[in-house]
Amino acid sequence: MKNELKLHNNDRVAVIGAGPAGSLFAYSLLRLAKKEKLSLQVTLYDPRDFSRCGPSGCNKCAGVINGSLWQRLKRIGIDLDQVENLIQSRLDGYLWITPAGCLQIKMPFGWQPSRTVFRGCGPRFDYPGKKVGLDNYLLQLALENGAHYQRSRVMDVSLPEKTDQPVQLRLERGDEQFRIEAELIVGAFGLNPVLLNHFYQLGVGYRPPRYVRAANMELVRRPDAGPKAYDNFIRVHNVSDCRVRQLVLTPKGKYATLTMLAPYDLCAEDLHEIRKCPEMQSILRSGWDWPDQFCHCLPLLLKRSAKNFYGNRIVLVGDAACCRYYKNGLESALRSSGISAAVAVRYGISRRDFRREYFPRIRREIIHDNFFGRRILWAHNLITSWSPLMKLFIQVRSEIIRPGMVREHDDILWDMFTGNRPYRHIFFRIIQPLFIMEMALHLGQVMARRLRGIIKRMFRFLPVAKHSHSPTPSYTDEILSDQNDNQPCTCHITPASVRKLGLSARVSIIGGGPAGTACAIALMKLSHQQKFDLRVTIHESKDFAAAASFNPSGTPYYDERINPCIGVLSPPIYHILTEKLDIKFPEQLIQKYILGYVLHARQNSIILDELFGASYAVRRIMFDDYMMRQAIECGVCLDMATVEQIEKNNASFKVITNRGATDADVMVGAFGVDQTVADIFQRCFGYRRPEYMQTIITKRHPAPDFLRRFGLYIHAFLPDMPAVEFGAITPKFNHFSINIAGRSVDNSSMLEFLRRPQVARLLPREYDEKGNETFYSGCFPTSPAANIFADRMVVIGDASGMLRPFKGKGINSAILSGIAAARVMVHRGLTADDFRRYYLPVFRQVTHDLWYARASRFSTNLLANHGGMDTLLALAHKSPNLKHALAEAVSGAGSYRSITHRMAADRILWRSIPLLLTKLLSGRA
Repeated sequence: MKNELKLHNNDRVAVIGAGPAGSLFAYSLLRLAKKEKLSLQVTLYDPRDFSRCGPSGCNKCAGVINGSLWQRLKRIGIDLDQVENLIQSRLDGYLWITPAGCLQIKMPFGWQPSRTVFRGCGPRFDYPGKKVGLDNYLLQLALENGAHYQRSRVMDVSLPEKTDQPVQLRLERGDEQFRIEAELIVGAFGLNPVLLNHFYQLGVGYRPPRYVRAANMELVRRPDAGPKAYDNFIRVHNVSDCRVRQLVLTPKGKYATLTMLAPYDLCAEDLHEIRKCPEMQSILRSGWDWPDQFCHCLPLLLKRSAKNFYGNRIVLVGDAACCRYYKNGLESALRSSGISAAVAVRYGISRRDFRREYFPRIRREIIHDNFFGRRILWAHNLITSWSPLMKLFIQVRSEIIRPGMVREHDDILWDMFTGNRPYRHIFFRIIQPLFIMEMALHLGQVMARRLRGIIKRMFRFLPVAKHSHSPTPSYTDEILSDQNDNQPCTCHITPASVRKLGLSARVSIIGGGPAGTACAIALMKLSHQQKFDLRVTIHESKDFAAAASFNPSGTPYYDERINPCIGVLSPPIYHILTEKLDIKFPEQLIQKYILGYVLHARQNSIILDELFGASYAVRRIMFDDYMMRQAIECGVCLDMATVEQIEKNNASFKVITNRGATDADVMVGAFGVDQTVADIFQRCFGYRRPEYMQTIITKRHPAPDFLRRFGLYIHAFLPDMPAVEFGAITPKFNHFSINIAGRSVDNSSMLEFLRRPQVARLLPREYDEKGNETFYSGCFPTSPAANIFADRMVVIGDASGMLRPFKGKGINSAILSGIAAARVMVHRGLTADDFRRYYLPVFRQVTHDLWYARASRFSTNLLANHGGMDTLLALAHKSPNLKHALAEAVSGAGSYRSITHRMAADRILWRSIPLLLTKLLSGRA
């Protein structure tokens, strides 16, 4: 049967509502009609003026454009970034703040950032004309494409007696009422109760959606509030002991929209009640003002979709029809308006057309998806409403260290908060067996630790420290300065003077290596951001500037001013210096770009390229001097003296050096492997140094042609020598740096290593130091130190032992630990409990990796000393997975845990276990 209800030339389309749903319907309909060479008269009817400030010109929405919606708008030719004064903020992520802790959820790689806009032209107390509202902009787009707009109120809709007749509308404009006719009526009036009820009584079977009333208000940034690290994050606060269950703070430049959510209707009285709650006070202390005459509204949020939202010549779009459960009303409006417009142009405008072409797609994309959304958010509300469950959730999250699992977990939370992906997609990712098994494993670890603590307290075998697992998953997480007052699990009471760094505080840093200078630079930059003065002093006895000014070939290698390090800066050092520490990367110091490694066994070798870009070979003394100069430029004081004693007073310290004494409020230990200072910290704070591995370093200056032919690879060796666990030859600007490491290596071990055939054939026979070689002995930590923090004291860098066991990336770890300590001191506090809760967890990947590292070290030594490494390298030539694992191990790019899992998953390695066992038992290559 041929359908007669179609749009023809000059047909009239009446759109009730000029919000995003109505404007996008008109925009899409006219674009499609133009392609089909169809001329339509589209008019939007809405009594509001979207160019006005305040609720009268606004559709009462937080105004978040997520990455998915931004991309969909781009595909239909709407680029919001090109509109001046429309985008108010670009967001970096979410901060989920609960009484049990805080989670930072950053934007995953590959997504567009969310953007915030005003739906009208700004808050009631703002000046009109300065900002562009989203609704007004979309309306103007529709008008530019041929639509018309009348500021009239729809009073009545009358259906025709026959389907081939148009629908009649009764409109009101001021005191005037008039009627119009239209071939198609589009309901885009949102959750307007009057029009919802009218369409319900219209006789088309329409059933209005169910909704709940929320509350919005606008906060204003205080003029004296400086920039904060979390300014571009949406903050989600879980609220307890209040009718409001959740506060969502959406930044919009100098304003922020505060959304209050609850499972029942809120009212104006709830706005005054919420002002007294601790979570609201925390928001106000962070730099926001509650205006005397604040702009507020009580929007309606859809909970259940409407039914039968279409008929002959009638279709409803946007919130009047359906919307994703508590998410993405704007994107739902775009989808429903776009689909309905396409159906009207290409298929027809009868009830049958909309039922066949419009409703199935909406049901699949939105209505059925809400089935999964309600279950996900029910579980979310169950966890967040009960503090013990929320605390357990955060502790389980802090246990997750495998990068893939961290990424999967945070991506799920990101999709839940932003609505970038459908709920069903999130649901099926949550119920994946591997995800459930890993979460259950971490849950078991947390519960076992709790049970062990309960047993110890019951039987009083040992005093049990209070462990608190911070949700901070990495060094680079920004910390909320106002959250310290909202942590109910903080039981350590200290004087207010030592809670946080404040005005004119004095910090003494013992040691001027990368850890000490990074901490000093971070402290100065953070203090400038927080607008308070800070005096930071670095006590360093070595004169880096004098040593760095010498010619490299003329500097004796055995120089007390040189820190024992080969001097290779590995990825992501560029990102750490430029983004995290906000200083320029010292490209002028680079002597060689290292492209990878060549791993040698007794007979075989394999080339392992760098996994994350080139490393940089530098003179360590020049890098230390560069970092020191950067610190001094930031305002740090340098005391070039030897620390001899630290005296502990009630509220301060006295640092006694060979040149005098300095008072300090906070002590930072960045002394590396200096045993003298370690003894001082042991006597004063109970510090216990880590275990060390000995190293011997020498160098050779060959002819320039020989060095050029050597290439840009570090040659690493696993020799079958009981005393030497590994060795390496690193090409520099005009020489080779050669190092070996082991439990008890000495000069004779180095000479024996240099005589090995696989080493000797790579080195020059003629070199400047021949007959006058100099060997320098040093050490590096292989396990964490103990008691690395106390009240107003923290140990960072190599002195803390918190670097990757046996294969350190020591410079990266040192800089990151310095930054982490500085952020805790400025944003969190100075007590031992603060450092335990917020500084120690950033090293969880190191501490959890220790047992894997020791197992890997034992197996590597076993294979190297019995000829098994040649077999392993031969297998790596056949297995890309095994080769990748070796590259991670040699370069330090991956944790020992991930390396172990990668090797355990390799089938070639499993099939070759009998061959490896034969090699080990026979002891022959």
